[in-house]
Amino acid sequence: MAPRAPKKEDTPSSTGTPEVLKPKTEKAKVEKAKAEPRPRAKSEKANKEKGEKVEKEKEKVVKPKAVKGKGEKGDGEGKEKEKEKKAVKSDGKAVDKPKVKAVTGDEAVALIVEYLKAQNRPFSATEVSANLHGKVTKTVADKLLKELGEKGTLGMKATNKINDDGEYAKGTQFVFWTPQNASDTATPEELATMECTIAELKASNPILQKELKAQSSKLAMMKAAPTIAQLQDMVDALRVENAAKANKLAEFKSGKVKMPSKEEMVAVERAHRFWSRVKKARKAAYGELEYSLMENGKSREDIREECGVEGDD
Repeated sequence: MAPRAPKKEDTPSSTGTPEVLKPKTEKAKVEKAKAEPRPRAKSEKANKEKGEKVEKEKEKVVKPKAVKGKGEKGDGEGKEKEKEKKAVKSDGKAVDKPKVKAVTGDEAVALIVEYLKAQNRPFSATEVSANLHGKVTKTVADKLLKELGEKGTLGMKATNKINDDGEYAKGTQFVFWTPQNASDTATPEELATMECTIAELKASNPILQKELKAQSSKLAMMKAAPTIAQLQDMVDALRVENAAKANKLAEFKSGKVKMPSKEEMVAVERAHRFWSRVKKARKAAYGELEYSLMENGKSREDIREECGVEGDD
């Protein structure tokens, strides 16, 4: 076998020394992958679109200005409706409530003093104004009552004492009343008479209570009793019933209706017992026969129709 021809690479160099490899001094460049742009969320796009739509609509919409006196519905109609709703009678017709005119000056003083004398108990300025139903305002009542209290026309009591400055502390509450007249007090003789009268009334009270109870029960019985018209109807019904019974009694007495004897009644009872037993035995026999026929495929309705039997008895 012929030897292989050497390749060019295998042939030694002219110098006869092997070729030396030099190291690479260049630095390897590393390229970083660029981050891809992240897609925007759909929600952001939707929000932007909605915002643009809303802005466009705001630009288009223009609120009309209300013009007074040109037939448009304004605040005047609402006030009129509120007035119509006020004060409605039982028949459904709207009526305006009469406005109470507030009084001042001597007229207000007379009204306040008259009210306090009639009630004969302490009141505050707010209570007086409220109980007079707005005839005297709260401010006027407070001012006039304090003036009357300082003059001595009315009794006055404050929750706080007067300061060194001669004024009451802020938030002090006042009550007012009519002063009691010393001449109105009763004498000892009058008081004794009053006590005797009170004792007599207390002693008679139990007797009156018993009488009231008796009269109340009597009244309840009278209310439960039938009226005259109801009694008349009851009497007429009883007369008709008595007439029918009288006719029947007359037939019995005349002999038109035959009365059964004791022997006949005993015979009827004996026959009833006999036929009751016969009925019971026949019913049992029929039941057995019906059951046997039903086993052969016939229905109960067909069997009773062929035999002419009606009902369970």
